[in-house]
Amino acid sequence: MKKGKEPSFYYDESTGVTNCVLTDGKRSYLGCARCSTIDKDMQNEKTGCTIALMRAEINYYTSVRDDELIPSLNALKGILFSFEQCYINLDAKKIVQRRIHKIENDLATIRYMINSKEQELTQYIKDKDTFYKQVRKNREKAKES
Repeated sequence: MKKGKEPSFYYDESTGVTNCVLTDGKRSYLGCARCSTIDKDMQNEKTGCTIALMRAEINYYTSVRDDELIPSLNALKGILFSFEQCYINLDAKKIVQRRIHKIENDLATIRYMINSKEQELTQYIKDKDTFYKQVRKNREKAKES
C-alpha cells in the first residue's frame, strides 16, 4: 500500500453491510462485512469497518502473491533454466539465483501475512460472537428479574 492512502469505508445501516476499499495507486481491493441476521441487535459500524478492513487487507496480500510474486518467480525460474541449457556464464546465473531467493523469501513473508490476517479475523469474529452471546444472556437475566 502506498503511504498516505487511507481506506475508504461505506456503511449502510439499513442492510448492515460495510465495504472497505484499499488502493495502492494502481488497483483497488474490496473487503466486505455483512451483519448476521441474528446479530442485528448488536450491529455497529465500528465492527463492520474492522472486519471489512481485514478482508480488504487479505485481498491485497493475496493479489501481491498471485499477481506479482508468483509470476515473477516463475519467469525467473524459466530464465535460470534457459541459462543452464545454454551454458551462460556463472555471474548471470548467480544474479538470477539471488533474485529467485529474494522472491521466495518475499513469498514466504506474504503467505505468513495472509495466514496471520486470516487468523486475526477469525479470532476477532469469534470474540465478538462470545461477547454478543454474553450480552444477550445478561439481557435475559435482567428481563427475568
